Amino acid sequence: MQGTIFQSTGKSSSNLYSIFTNTFNHSLYIFRGKEISCIFEIKGDMMKILLVSPKIPSTFWSFRNALKFVSKKSSEPPLGLLTIANMLPKEWPVKLVDMNVRQLKDKDILWADYVFLTGMNVQRESFQDVLWRCQSLGVKVVAGGPMMTTEHETFSGIDHLILNEAEETLPMFLKDLEEGHPKPMYTSPNFPDLDRTPIPRRLSARASAAARSTANFAALLCSTATVRG
Repeated sequence: MQGTIFQSTGKSSSNLYSIFTNTFNHSLYIFRGKEISCIFEIKGDMMKILLVSPKIPSTFWSFRNALKFVSKKSSEPPLGLLTIANMLPKEWPVKLVDMNVRQLKDKDILWADYVFLTGMNVQRESFQDVLWRCQSLGVKVVAGGPMMTTEHETFSGIDHLILNEAEETLPMFLKDLEEGHPKPMYTSPNFPDLDRTPIPRRLSARASAAARSTANFAALLCSTATVRG
């Protein structure tokens, strides 16, 4: 059964039973011997999406110590992921974990059908750690952003790559996902009109307010020149 992540066994009267959840169609099944019955079902493929912003290491450009003076925990909000959130089907439950604000817990990952992961080169170590955790917990990963667009060959175990501009490639993935045959990689040479880009969605990340919104990393760590040409 596709998407099974939970099993519980027990005894009711004299009958052993097993309960399984199917995360693909959000159904709850109960097995008694050779019999199976669906006791709960949400119609349609309503995916639960977890957006994860990897941790930025403590460097001069992260302003880790300076942020304490302005009562902030992060120097910039994950606006890319929040924009992606507004490009997903409105009926899908979406959560955000900004690892610069709070820890990512296993229960966060297990809640999701898909973990959407992005990052810059400076976030590589945290990105890889999240990827490994998702793999060990059996949750699929959808990854994109500047580091993936330029260096996806150096990573393994990513289920779906959404490369280049998400306004072009994310709709392709969502269409294929709805039809039941998503591909491993989506690319496009096109640069979309910014009028097509939605405003970032408001999601709680436990006080992930930005102290500043300018680029925080030196050009040596930036993929902009490679991505944009």
